[in-house]
Amino acid sequence: MKKVVALLLLALPLIGCAAKEDEGGQKESTQMSEEHQANKEKKETLSSQDDTENNSKNNASKNTNDSESSESKTSDQPTLSKQEAKQVALDYEEAITHTIQVMEDDNEENDYTSTSEIASFYKETMAEELASSNAEELFWTRDGKFQVKPRDGGLTLQPDQPFTFNKLGDQTYEIVQERNNELIGHIKAHFKLTHNGNRWVMQEITREELQ
Repeated sequence: MKKVVALLLLALPLIGCAAKEDEGGQKESTQMSEEHQANKEKKETLSSQDDTENNSKNNASKNTNDSESSESKTSDQPTLSKQEAKQVALDYEEAITHTIQVMEDDNEENDYTSTSEIASFYKETMAEELASSNAEELFWTRDGKFQVKPRDGGLTLQPDQPFTFNKLGDQTYEIVQERNNELIGHIKAHFKLTHNGNRWVMQEITREELQ
């Protein structure tokens, strides 16, 4: 019995040491787990910050590219000065005058033979619709001969008279000139110019009656 008691007394310190070791191990394990979790959270925070910074940089880069693209598109738009617009109007009138003179001179071999041929020539200075309508209004075939229609003169710009010049859109401008004479009355002539992809041409001519 004494031996048993003695053995128990000897075992108690060992059990206490083991308990302390287990407790220390648990504490150390808990500390390591907490440190691991903290490091993980720190990494996630840094990763989130990096993603935010990258997104900000990407957005800034995209905005810069969009701005540069917008500026590039704006700078690529064709522009027209008042003097250039005046020349477009004069070229329009000259094209009509040329075709009439060719058809009325004595050299019949040089004559145009159809409205489609004349319209094709007019497209150098006029929009397609205006070129076709002018060809139809100015020429016809009578008695088997293609010739000039009898008609009054059309509405053209008077270059030595004042006129205003307005921008209507990115590729559309307008010349406005007030006219007052017995032939056409008191009007405002509107000459609309447009860019056809290659050059500036006359798009439309209208008149506004004035009192």
